[in-house]
Amino acid sequence: LATNTVVQTYNASRPIWCCCWCLDDTNYVYAGLANGSILVYDLRDTNSYVQELAPQKSRCPVVSLSYLPRMASASLPYGGLVSGTLEGACFWEQKSSNSYRPHDLLLEPGGCIDLQTEASTRHCLATFRPNRNSNCLQCVVMELTSTQLTDRDDEIVCSCNPIQTLTAGPTCKLLTKNAIFQSPEDDGSILVCAGDEASNSAMLWDAGSGTLLQKLPADLPVLDVCPFEVNRNSFLATLTEKMVKIYKWQ
Repeated sequence: LATNTVVQTYNASRPIWCCCWCLDDTNYVYAGLANGSILVYDLRDTNSYVQELAPQKSRCPVVSLSYLPRMASASLPYGGLVSGTLEGACFWEQKSSNSYRPHDLLLEPGGCIDLQTEASTRHCLATFRPNRNSNCLQCVVMELTSTQLTDRDDEIVCSCNPIQTLTAGPTCKLLTKNAIFQSPEDDGSILVCAGDEASNSAMLWDAGSGTLLQKLPADLPVLDVCPFEVNRNSFLATLTEKMVKIYKWQ
């Protein structure tokens, strides 16, 4: 980034809709394709991808990828990849460096444009377009859990349970990227930030209470949201087609 130099290029043969890093081993990168497949790249292998995770059902484009690292969690201790398509979601439990087990996650049918995760609480955020049942954008906060089916440690079923629904405006034509993250206040609360096309703004909620905390104005529809820290200061960035705005938490 310092020199704006390309250091590695891969040919995926099909359009890549999304990508993310493996947080358990940053040598690996995942790429979600237009045909529903997920390619696994090892940065130490400069020739091609090292593995393909084939779609379980339809070949709908993969619109979002988010990696959950392994951790001591009562609800979901396993690490793996959460993938979202326009028709559903899947948790790819990572059994080893080159072995994944898919677990279908039940979501509302159709219209899911984004799926993000919060690693420490094992919560995820699913964003749905307006439909016949709801005339507004819906951001559904869910908890990812696992249930052991037998005495064997590897016999589990994973599921996601809705715990809060947040609503925005009636317009959603773009595939926006939203965010779910811990509050910089370190009080245990979880925040959600999502772009609202109807008002050209980013909405910031408390995920627990459902309270709208702030509305951050933008010049155009917000395409992406990114919380980050620099020198122990917390920031939130919003991206439109023409501008990046950075807000400091106070």
